[in-house]
Amino acid sequence: MEFKVNGESIFKSISEAARIAGGSHSAAGKLVMIEAHSGGLSVSSGNGDHSVIFEHPLINCRDSGLDILEYGKLAADGRMLSEVIRKIPGRLSIKASTSHKILINSMDKQISAAIAGFPLDQFPDRAHVEFPYIYPLEASDLAAGLRNTAASAARTSSRPILEGINLAFDENGLTFTATDSSRLAMWKADGSAGFSQSFTLPARNAAELLKLIGKSPSGEAAIYISDSQAVFATSTFRFCSSLLTGRFPSSEKLKPEGCKTELVINRKHLLQGVKRTMIFAGEKRSSLVSIQAKDENSITISSPMSEMGMIEEVQELQSIRGETEASAVINGSYLADALIGTESEYIKIRLYGTMKPILISSPGEANYFHLISPVRTASGMFLGKGQVQNQD
Repeated sequence: MEFKVNGESIFKSISEAARIAGGSHSAAGKLVMIEAHSGGLSVSSGNGDHSVIFEHPLINCRDSGLDILEYGKLAADGRMLSEVIRKIPGRLSIKASTSHKILINSMDKQISAAIAGFPLDQFPDRAHVEFPYIYPLEASDLAAGLRNTAASAARTSSRPILEGINLAFDENGLTFTATDSSRLAMWKADGSAGFSQSFTLPARNAAELLKLIGKSPSGEAAIYISDSQAVFATSTFRFCSSLLTGRFPSSEKLKPEGCKTELVINRKHLLQGVKRTMIFAGEKRSSLVSIQAKDENSITISSPMSEMGMIEEVQELQSIRGETEASAVINGSYLADALIGTESEYIKIRLYGTMKPILISSPGEANYFHLISPVRTASGMFLGKGQVQNQD
């Protein structure tokens, strides 16, 4: 096979494919394959858990300078190939010889390189899979659903199904859900699937997918679903993931009722305050934060008393409804994750009473919420409102 291309136009695809392949411990699993075909150029890699294919269509050849001279495939060490392409600027000629060598020549400078190729039969076989269910959506919705729920998946668990994000499709659209039993996050994309189906995507693969989508996704996407795999496709890549087996717990009845207090507060200011309380947690992930209504206009945020010290601050509320003496003690890291996941200017916090979960959502938006279980604390662990300055 042989083609010509602007090196910078394929460098990112090859380096990303190399990064994804790099998670494998086998030599074959570290390979990147490039295929030149009638539609353009495909760059792929993967392992038994997940794989990716980047597309460079001929229709966009004005930007990439892609010119295919001979159809075919090549397999190479992804990191070596991407590094060579990165170091040779400008337009390149890339050719795979029959002796498993890949020749890379600069068309602008007198630079030539030859790197070792691999037999194509060493590249992991991508068995053909039928995908009976297809769900189209905006790439921004796919990213938002994953971003808002990923942190709530369990890091490790005696129930492996909790180490993923559940995607459920029905006549109301698509719902993303993740929980580690101490917290739960849910995000909904409106629409109608036309079918009822669900699967659980491993959180580690969701993290890879988010990296591929990027920070400012645009355009359309689609999810292809089978019994054992799911493919997430955009205009530039297709990401295939294995699925977790088991029954994901039902979360329909977990949302509490009987709200006693509803607070609306600036999200960024609250996040900054929570991060300040976490200073006194050291390296502990289970840092605690107390949220206590001060009056009708403000709340007090504080850390527990410790040998290292404590912190307390007052923040203004946009509004408060219900009881004005409400309070809650929760895991500060969980609260920070919930606040980071959304981009809303204001956040709504609902308190339901002693030792009941708190619910976090956006005012005027019903498409997502976070539930965080309260933490039982010893008496005197937190000072009362405004008592930091009164300590000796």
